[in-house]
Amino acid sequence: MGSFLTTLQQPEYVHVLLNHLPVVGLFIGLLNLIAALVFNKPAAIFIALSLIAFCALSLWPVVYFGEAGYDRVYSIADRVGDAYLKQHKQFAEDWSWLFYVTGGCALCVIGVGYKKPNLLRFLSGIVIILSIACLFAGGVIAESGGRIRHQEFRSGTPPPD
Repeated sequence: MGSFLTTLQQPEYVHVLLNHLPVVGLFIGLLNLIAALVFNKPAAIFIALSLIAFCALSLWPVVYFGEAGYDRVYSIADRVGDAYLKQHKQFAEDWSWLFYVTGGCALCVIGVGYKKPNLLRFLSGIVIILSIACLFAGGVIAESGGRIRHQEFRSGTPPPD
């Protein structure tokens, strides 16, 4: 147990533990939201929107711990891994706003949908579109992240240094 707690003090490991939550959680929330809309269950729509908001906004600690662990990972990665690390960081910086917009939009839809239930289905459609965009962005970010230390995931020409 002591070694596990020691590991949690290293930001790069915390980043690796948390980095699946925004993408996998968003996918689960998206599936739930679609099912709730198909079956026309307002309570389930609110639950799915809450899950989407939580998972999209969970990107903040992922980015925080990723930035905190950047130097340590940079120092242990090979030359090609360094190039993927820079690309991973750039993609995360370029696309993190989309997750925050999606999370904020989901929270707004919860509030508006509570006050005006007739708008809930339409506004949930906007959250679906934003969530799908996040899944694509998250996939691109994750792909470059996986190639930092895993040579078996590397194919083609590495990104320029």
